[in-house]
Amino acid sequence: MEPVYKIDEESSPLDALKVALEMEKNAYEFYKKAMGLVKYPGTREMFKFLMDEEVRHQQILEEEINKDFYQEM
Repeated sequence: MEPVYKIDEESSPLDALKVALEMEKNAYEFYKKAMGLVKYPGTREMFKFLMDEEVRHQQILEEEINKDFYQEM
């Protein structure tokens, strides 16, 4: 089953960041699975690169989520 990502006019910036974080985690898992299914080294390297990018994106989002001004909302 596909994950459901929902933000609307009632969503806070923090809600949007949490949804974005879940999307990045799911993208990481997708690339990880795809990397295990391909046979060409270059394609595996591409998926590894994409996984690394998703980790970087997750770190950025986690830093934003943990900023004090979001906790005040």
